[in-house]
Parts: sequence; C-alpha cells; structure tokens
Amino acid sequence: MPNDAQKQIYDNLLKRLIENQFAAIIPLLFSVLSPTILRELSIEALLPPRRMDRVYLLSTPFGQVILHIEIEAAPKGRGQISRRVLVYHSPLLEKYNENGTELPVITVVLYPFDTPGGEPELTETYGDKELLHFSYQEISLRKLDARTFVQARAIPLYGLLPAMDCTSEKLLLEALEDMLKYYRGDEDHLRDELLCFQTLLQRARRLPEAELENVLRRIRMFDPLLETDLWVQEYGQKREARGKTEGIRQSIEMVVQTRFPHLLDLAMDRVARLHDPAALQRILVAMSAAQNERKAQRYLQALRDEE
Repeated sequence: MPNDAQKQIYDNLLKRLIENQFAAIIPLLFSVLSPTILRELSIEALLPPRRMDRVYLLSTPFGQVILHIEIEAAPKGRGQISRRVLVYHSPLLEKYNENGTELPVITVVLYPFDTPGGEPELTETYGDKELLHFSYQEISLRKLDARTFVQARAIPLYGLLPAMDCTSEKLLLEALEDMLKYYRGDEDHLRDELLCFQTLLQRARRLPEAELENVLRRIRMFDPLLETDLWVQEYGQKREARGKTEGIRQSIEMVVQTRFPHLLDLAMDRVARLHDPAALQRILVAMSAAQNERKAQRYLQALRDEE
C-alpha cells in the first residue's frame, strides 16, 4: 500500500496532467457528456465555520444515529433551506464516520411559525439521471395539537405550546400552573420555559387579544425572575441601542428634509449603512450646522467615499 507521501505524489501528478491540458483531456475523459468547456473555475471552496443549532448522538432500535436539529423561525424558501442543511449534513457525516463507523445523520428542521412549501428534500439531476437525493425531516409546531401534549403531561415541552394548534386561554393558563409546580425549586429551567412560552405567545398570537393579554398578565408576575436572565438583559440592551440609533436617523431625516430636501436620498442612503450612534450623531450635527447645500453635499459625499 502506498504511504501518504506517495499518494500525495500521485495526486499532484494527475492534477498537473489535467491542469496543463484540461481543454483537450476533459472532452476525451468525459466523452459521454459531449462537453464544450466554457471556462475553468476556482478550485477554492473554503466554507466558513458552521454552527449547527443542536447535534446529539442517539441509540435507537436500529442502532446509533446522529440527530441534527435546525430551527427556522423565518424560512426564506424550500430551496435555500434544503441547500443549507445539506451543507450542515455533509461535515457531520464525514466527522462521525472517520474511523470506519457507519453513523447515519438524521436532520430535522423545526418550524415554530411558517413552513415553506414543497417537500423536505433536495434532488440534483443531469438530464434524466439523478446525481444526488438528500432528504430530511421537519416538524411544524403549527400543525401539532397542543391538547395532546397537555394530556400526556409533556411539561418540558410546554414552552412550545403557544405556537401549536388548538390552544386556548384555559389550556395555556393551566399549562403555566403545571410548569410552576413541575419546576418548583429549579429556577433556571422554569426561566427557560417561561421565556420560550412568552416569546412564542407574543409572536404566534393564536389567541384573541383579550385572552392573550390575560395569559401575558399571568406571566408578568414572574418578571423579576425573567429579568435576571443574561439573554434577556443582552436583548434589552440591543433593543435600547436600536431604538437610539433609529431616533437619530429620524432626526437626520427631518433636518435634511427641512434644510436640504434635494439631498434627502443621499443622506438616508448613508445613514442606512451606519449603526454606531456616535457616527450618526456626528452626521446630525453636520447637517444642522452646514452653511449651505453645497457644503452639506460635500460632507455626505466624503462619507460615502470612505466606505
């Protein structure tokens, strides 16, 4: 058997042969394709680091498997999702089968809200030949019956109930009481459940407004508990920063609209690219202090040129 150094030599020689005469070799080697070469493409296909949402090793009646879970709160289309989870699937398959093991990878996409049309699969074809077929599974919370989980007392899943079908004010209030009893003395898990419950309740909005407010009122009794969560604190800080930058943007728009209306598009194009409150504040001061439209335009143009 050739060692690694020898294999590298063979690889290099074959790649060199093809590289130096690809226009002649490709049509001969792949004559079945009857190809016409358009151009040679880059051989660099470096992928950025990918973080899957969750990956677990499971033991099942059919053997061990890798379970890969992705959560899609705002799916952009079946094709895009299928290609992305395939990119995730491939390195998992390679990583956990390096030592001769055979661990299949089961990918499941969880949709809290909307679900894209089409089937959870990706098929690549050439002519009438199938080159690749990749299928995955999906769970849509909107298609699950919340009553089934409550009847089964699946309390660790109660945080997902507000996005499910067949919810009601009565069911959700009872679920909250069950969660409080189940997690008594375990504030960390209770906090996680309540945060998920509240977030999905407000986004899914599957209850009439009055009933929704009654459930939210019960959750607000635990605001001191929720506010100690680091994620909540970080989210609040980000939301506060977004509100501040949006306020400065609106002030810039008002000043430019009043003083230099012909420059409004230019100014707002520049403003849309900035998220630093200090930078936006400098633009606001400059637009307020500019002596005339020509100087204001020169300032805005200089900012665009710096990008």
